[in-house]
Amino acid sequence: MEEKDLLDTVQEQSEAPYEPRPVWQRVLAWIGVGIVVIGVILYYYHIARGGR
Repeated sequence: MEEKDLLDTVQEQSEAPYEPRPVWQRVLAWIGVGIVVIGVILYYYHIARGGR
């Protein structure tokens, strides 16, 4: 009986409608991805030049 109540509670919580993240969080995430990609490119460029 206790397991059934737990399953009902979990199902009620999972039926909440999907709410996408705010636009400002997505924009900052893409900016962060860009910074990381540029950093990796510059790192490999530094290695390719022999550390000079």
